[in-house]
Amino acid sequence: MLKKILFLVLLPALINAKTVNTNELLVMNLDELKSVISKYIDSSQNMAIKSQKEGNEEEKQGDVVYELKKALLIVMARPNRDFMSVKLLPDIERNLRRYEAYHSTLSSLCSEAIRTINDKDIDVKIQSSYLYVIENTLAELKPELKNNEEARTIYKKIASEKIKVSKKLANFRRLEKMESNDFSPNKYAQKQLDLLNGVKKPWWKFW
Repeated sequence: MLKKILFLVLLPALINAKTVNTNELLVMNLDELKSVISKYIDSSQNMAIKSQKEGNEEEKQGDVVYELKKALLIVMARPNRDFMSVKLLPDIERNLRRYEAYHSTLSSLCSEAIRTINDKDIDVKIQSSYLYVIENTLAELKPELKNNEEARTIYKKIASEKIKVSKKLANFRRLEKMESNDFSPNKYAQKQLDLLNGVKKPWWKFW
């Protein structure tokens, strides 16, 4: 059963990647976002209830987690400048933790994001949305780094993977999002891990 849960978690959160659009998510207010997220949470809960009645609860857990992954993507694919995640994430996290799948789902989304960002054939708008997934994951997990091995594992993944932010994506962020394009998820993740491990940069390095 664990293998099935992991398999479903590793599937792309949304079959149609065009639905992952940060611009559309940003124009939605809190109630609208909650409404969309609630549909996925309700779907997962209905699946869980039905599986309990049918006696195949364990068999259907992967499907339940997969619905929650879709809800998680909505929160993680938008910039958190308005601190909206504080109001949206806890309910999703609580439901995922019931299946011990919170960190594994975040890790899966990051893997999905890395593949998307590195694929030059994918629309730059979608790549930008997935870059937010990585940035938000780093922010969400930073407080856990010291005491949570799963959080450190995700940081190590981001630090070790070559995330290739193309010139096209960087220009999109700078021109359309009016954001700095010099943030490197790899370097940031490694820096936090180094600080955690007490690694100091050489005296001659000023950056």
